Amino acid sequence: PHSGRLTALWFRAEAPAKGVVLYFHGNAGSLERWGHLHHFFTRQGYDFMVYDYRGYGKSTGRRNQKIMYNDAMTFYRFARRHYAPEQIFLYGRSLGSVFASRVAAEQPARMLVLETPFYSLTDLFYTYYPFLPRAFYLRYRFSNARSLRQVRIPVVIFQGTDDLIVPYRSAARLKPLLNPGDAFHTVQGAGHNNLLFYDIYNRKMEEILEK
Repeated sequence: PHSGRLTALWFRAEAPAKGVVLYFHGNAGSLERWGHLHHFFTRQGYDFMVYDYRGYGKSTGRRNQKIMYNDAMTFYRFARRHYAPEQIFLYGRSLGSVFASRVAAEQPARMLVLETPFYSLTDLFYTYYPFLPRAFYLRYRFSNARSLRQVRIPVVIFQGTDDLIVPYRSAARLKPLLNPGDAFHTVQGAGHNNLLFYDIYNRKMEEILEK
């Protein structure tokens, strides 16, 4: 009943890689949009793997919350056939943050990096539609908050103050769930899609990948 096909891209660094970045992309676009990010990570000496969720790009199959979480685990298990846990960076952007944080809650890895994550999809919904009753049914309740309570590996979050898709306050609600040593980086003036253009993001990511 869960049959389907997931398509993925796997970019290799030129020299022997330090490890791999498992990238869980955002809601918009497909591998055609997200594949180019390999330049950023392979330049730092890391391989880069990204897949399309069911219904995105060439990936097919029925989807619901449980199936999509299982797909994220399948993606991780594939990576584990080629990399040790301490070589794996889990990277979740926007919608992808829920899959990266779910994997981090259940599996070993070097670090979890979340870019423009939301507290939960329910929280995000009521941020935009506060007049709807709390009982309003959401088919997908994707919750970073629930997963982060179980994450024991280091976590780094990046969030722009001018994000119109994931309001800053939704991401900021995750701060109390972080462990000592984790980091929440506020990117002043950044929106939802342009953190790469800000020095603090580039500087901190380079520091993370150099460790």
